[in-house]
Amino acid sequence: MKNHFIYLLIGVTLLSCNTKPKTSSQKKDIQHTAYTPLMMKPVSGADTTIDMDVDATENDYAFYDIIVADTGTNYQQLQRQMLVLKDKLQVDIDTMGRYYDNKQKKIILPKTDSDEIYAGEYFPRRIVSSTLSIEYLNQYKKDAKPKTLAIISGIFDDAKLADSALSAAKKCSANAFKMNTKLYVGCMH
Repeated sequence: MKNHFIYLLIGVTLLSCNTKPKTSSQKKDIQHTAYTPLMMKPVSGADTTIDMDVDATENDYAFYDIIVADTGTNYQQLQRQMLVLKDKLQVDIDTMGRYYDNKQKKIILPKTDSDEIYAGEYFPRRIVSSTLSIEYLNQYKKDAKPKTLAIISGIFDDAKLADSALSAAKKCSANAFKMNTKLYVGCMH
C-alpha cells in the first residue's frame, strides 16, 4: 500500500509539470499576475541564466515577442525609469515578489519565500503578460552580458499586440525594441 501511494505521488508530480503553452484564445482569459515556478535550479554567482533541464523537449519552449523598454546595469536608475513608464503607459508593474538586494547586487525573491528552491535567488518572468518588470536580459537574449538588466514591458504570443506595445514603449523610450525569443516554459523544480 505504501508503494502505491509513492507511485501515485510521483505520477501526480510528473503530470503537474507537463504544461504546454495555451493557445491565443485560451490565454486571453488568463489572469497573469499569479506566477508559479516549475523545474529549474537557481544559479548563484555572476551568471544569472538558468540552465534548462537536460530532458527538455520542444514542448518545454514557446516563441514569444518580448518588448524591452530600456537596458542598463544600474537597477535603481532603471527602477525610476520603470515607474515613469508605468504612469505614461498606464500599465502595472509585476515584480513577482522579487527585489534588488544591494548586498548581493542581484534581483532575488525574498529569502523567506515559500518556494524553498528559489528563496533568495532570481526567478525569471516567463509568462505572457503586458506588465512591467526588471529582468536579466540574458534570460531572453542569450548573447547579452550576464549582469545587463532590462525593463521588460511585455511578453506576447500575439505579434499585433507586441507591435502595439512596442509603438507605445517607443513613445516613452527611444531605446525600446522587440525581440522574438524561444523561451523555456517547462518545469523549473
